[in-house]
Amino acid sequence: MKQPATHSRLGNVSRRVLAILAGVVLFIAVAGALALWAIGRFSPNLLDATLVARSGARLVCEENNTNFLVGRLEFHNATVSSPARWKEKSFLKIKTLHLDLSPLSFLGDGPRIIKRAELDVDQLVLVGRGDYMKDNNAQDILRGLKSGDLQVKSEPVNDSAPVEAASARQPFKIESLRVRIGQVKVIVEEPNRAPVVVVERNFNFVFEANNITDKNLMESLTAPLGQKALIQAAAVAPDLMMDITDRKLRRSITEKILREAK
Repeated sequence: MKQPATHSRLGNVSRRVLAILAGVVLFIAVAGALALWAIGRFSPNLLDATLVARSGARLVCEENNTNFLVGRLEFHNATVSSPARWKEKSFLKIKTLHLDLSPLSFLGDGPRIIKRAELDVDQLVLVGRGDYMKDNNAQDILRGLKSGDLQVKSEPVNDSAPVEAASARQPFKIESLRVRIGQVKVIVEEPNRAPVVVVERNFNFVFEANNITDKNLMESLTAPLGQKALIQAAAVAPDLMMDITDRKLRRSITEKILREAK
């Protein structure tokens, strides 16, 4: 006669345990969703903090439609400034940055999959001094992000080697990529001299590529992008290939790339 009460108590305990487990799972799911939403909504602030700490540059975004729950990172009308050591503060004026991600691919150890990546830049301002293709605002930012050094240096790093990806590169795949760059402006700043505008042209440069991975990065992105950029620069702004105000691009490199592209 006591068994029904025992079974009843066991049933009640089981239901409570299941209810608690369901509540925990629901809490984790909701908290995780809110965390992803928060990361998405505040991603411009996080990127700005990273840029400030590592290079002294700033990011300001007027419209952020990022939603990592559906795998979307989307900025509109964003600007990236030059590091503090440059008088010219503009670096990038971004009309649109759009990434369609595969969220589950970012959870494991496999390749990070980006289904579509689009970068639409209205203006790129390159400001440098001396050999301005090596010592400029873009190199400052790239070196800072690469090194992860949180100390911002007032003078450029004495490093003639190009910025390269880390050897232990995280596997990735970009299924579709489109890049557009509108106006390109090159400014030379020298101590005790007025800045000199070397180039200010509307290029409207467009580059598209598919199925880019960490293994074929050079042949699928780096080389064809560089070749197309140099060919269009030679056609639209031939002064980039000549000596300007006693400053010279590395003609041997550009000529070699142009020959290989033909």
